[in-house]
Amino acid sequence: MRRLRLRFALLVLVAAESVAAADTGSWIGEPLSAYLDALNRAGEKIVYTSDLVTGTMLLDIEPDPDPDKAAAGLADLLEAFGLAVRPGPSGSLLVVRGDVAPGRAPAAEAVIEPQV
Repeated sequence: MRRLRLRFALLVLVAAESVAAADTGSWIGEPLSAYLDALNRAGEKIVYTSDLVTGTMLLDIEPDPDPDKAAAGLADLLEAFGLAVRPGPSGSLLVVRGDVAPGRAPAAEAVIEPQV
């Protein structure tokens, strides 16, 4: 009976530690899209497409936990993925491709000369 109590106590400790670890509130390693969705649920109006914000984009820096500063820090988070944020209609924020490096034309604007 004593072994059973010890095993139960150990199980409770492991479960409590798992819950505590899951409840840290850390966004590190989480998808960028999940963070954007959480901001939208908190009242922000962030518009993005899954073509730009893919499921493989995982956060490697912790966003500011202050909801008032989260949208302001969004530009820094997006920049790491080559994305940017722009003002949109009705107070929304649009996630767009980041600026192209100077001296490099975007693919859509590249001119291909025909061979004669």
